[in-house]
Amino acid sequence: MNDDTVRVVMIGDSWTGLHHELGHDSEFTALLQGLFSQPVEMVARGKGGATSGDIYQMMFRDSGLNPEACSQPLIEHRPDYVVITAGINDAVKNLGTDYYCENYLLILRHLLSCGIRPVVVEMPDVKIKELYSNKPLKDRTVDWLRSWMTGVAHYSVEPYREALRKRLIQEGLMDHVVYISQNEWLPSYIEDGIHLDAGG
Repeated sequence: MNDDTVRVVMIGDSWTGLHHELGHDSEFTALLQGLFSQPVEMVARGKGGATSGDIYQMMFRDSGLNPEACSQPLIEHRPDYVVITAGINDAVKNLGTDYYCENYLLILRHLLSCGIRPVVVEMPDVKIKELYSNKPLKDRTVDWLRSWMTGVAHYSVEPYREALRKRLIQEGLMDHVVYISQNEWLPSYIEDGIHLDAGG
């Protein structure tokens, strides 16, 4: 596009999906407007429960996943920035840091190949253990087995956070993304302790 509008897209899991459903797009746009001297347009597209692998697949129309969550049309319009919220569901399902990092890198490389600057939002601590430790025994057993097989701490975001940061440095990608550390923002949550409220 040839105008001077800064275009921002958010893609990801329920944080992004709820952001749109609860009408926070306009609030976020107003916040961004204060950072830029140009007009700002912002739109979010996400799906509750999506893992990093799902978010990558949703970047393509033929993924077979929910077409309403498909971000391909937004990416085809070549926004300036794409904000990514991903990883909490990977940690909830104990899928392991290798799965998370490989899919996250696929997301980043696809965006970079399209000339888009990715914005990596580092996962803050959320109440996964408190929320999911009361699941039925069968589900908890599956989660424990996945945690054991992947060698990653059970219901913890910290290993995922550390692994992604390490991979971004190793792959030389830190200079190509906007990286927002958990220490650089103050998340606030709705009552469930895991989903962001308007302030978050």
